[in-house]
Amino acid sequence: MEIECGSCAIKPAANIGIGTLGFLVQDKITFNQRYFITCAHVFAGSEVKEGDEVKDSNGVKLGKLIKLVDASAGLGVDIAVCTVENSNVVPNITKIGIPTGYSFNPMVNMEVFAYGAAS
Repeated sequence: MEIECGSCAIKPAANIGIGTLGFLVQDKITFNQRYFITCAHVFAGSEVKEGDEVKDSNGVKLGKLIKLVDASAGLGVDIAVCTVENSNVVPNITKIGIPTGYSFNPMVNMEVFAYGAAS
């Protein structure tokens, strides 16, 4: 089964709801390692720690949490990064496909696409 951002539900350690993986990125220099970047609250913030395994809602291992900064840290961010250690991960975003571009000049009323557990 393919694992893609937008449809891969994460069951938080605290068993409070379900979150969605946000982004799949790849190391720009070596291209050897891929990472998921998402909101820290998806992994239940203080309930998990760096080094913990990250699993989807069915218990399938995705990787390991390597960085977690939740809103309680007072830094104004809510971010988590985990390694990708599952060969079924693909670079698609559910119902959108593979991103083909980006913009350095976002504008008011610019079209934005998103897909996830709550969208």
